[in-house]
Amino acid sequence: MTLITKQKVQQLIYILKQENSRSLFLSCLPGDFKRTRTKLDLARMDDYQPGFSSALKEALMKGGSVVYKPAEMDWDTMMAESDVTKKLSSLHDQGKTIEKEKGSNPMKIGFPILIQQNNSASTNCFAAPLFVWEIELVKGQNKWTIRASKDAPSKNHSLEGLVEAGGSALDLEPLYKPFTDGQPLEDFVEDFQPALQAFLEANPKIISDEAPHSS
Repeated sequence: MTLITKQKVQQLIYILKQENSRSLFLSCLPGDFKRTRTKLDLARMDDYQPGFSSALKEALMKGGSVVYKPAEMDWDTMMAESDVTKKLSSLHDQGKTIEKEKGSNPMKIGFPILIQQNNSASTNCFAAPLFVWEIELVKGQNKWTIRASKDAPSKNHSLEGLVEAGGSALDLEPLYKPFTDGQPLEDFVEDFQPALQAFLEANPKIISDEAPHSS
């Protein structure tokens, strides 16, 4: 039998927290674009339809919709864009399968993404969505429509207890306080930008990547 000292327990807890931060960070990265089937960085669609991510952000805030339908492209660009279309198709098909099995729509967008990265230590970093928005992905003829929910997004409760670089806990209470899950979208939008700005000013080592990400 081996005795575990209090110091060893504290070291183990610290390591587990750091690995949790790393897991969140890796989960929110687009990853290998051609091989990762369940995630898509929607900002990538700006390459083929300039301004798409900005239009999507506006649709989220208004509970509206946005259409992805790239203009005519040359052959090389069309081949590159086909990876985006294949990913959308894969997400759509998987979403419909899960919806049939579980009875609920699994399509979500994480926005905004909070990022803190330490270039000298990959475990001392995180990238995680602050809110989770419900959407519907609709397949059309040579186009895709993303319809945003009329309801306010949900807080990402998995961020509770998140440890930022340096080992200190990230306090999201001041940021989340103005919001409740299921509140009217209009009320959420009114408080969103001021609350996010105040949080970033209080946490200067954290940045917000405001390009939406789908999962």
